[in-house]
Formats: sequence, structure tokens, C-alpha cells
Amino acid sequence: MNTITAKELRDNLEDIAKKVSLGETFSVTYRNRPVFRIVREKTEKSHSASESFVSRVNTRKLKTGKPAFDPDKSIKELYHEMLDDDPKYK
Repeated sequence: MNTITAKELRDNLEDIAKKVSLGETFSVTYRNRPVFRIVREKTEKSHSASESFVSRVNTRKLKTGKPAFDPDKSIKELYHEMLDDDPKYK
């Protein structure tokens, strides 16, 4: 987590907003005391493909009680299979 002053936030708001949208977190100080944090808003659309993959694995495992995917394949292979099957990532 990065620490910035309130003045730095005012002067560089656009740059900081871009960094926050990419996942960085900032602690803002005012008169040398921490006042608040700036973090990325979690929304449905902000989920990455990897978060989607983990969610699918957990859901399948809960429903069937068995491994969701072939245990002989690597995570990378399974992840790419998931992307190939999903029309959103084509």
C-alpha cells in the first residue's frame, strides 16, 4: 500500500485514479495522520478471469464432491480450457 498526502491526492488525482483502477491501494494522510484509504471498488464486472476460474472450480467441487477437473493437467492447461469454453473470452 502506498502512502500519499492529501495535497498529493489533489495534485495528482487523475494518475492516482488510474492506479487505483489497476488495483493499487493508497493510504491518505492529512497533517501527518492517516485519514482514509483509497481502494478499488469491487463490482461484478471487475472480476478477473482467474477469479472466475476459481469460482467455477469451487462451485463444481461443492456440487459433485469430486475434483472438478482432470488432476493430471496443469493449472495453466485447465485455465486455458475454461477460457476456450467461455464465449466472453473469445
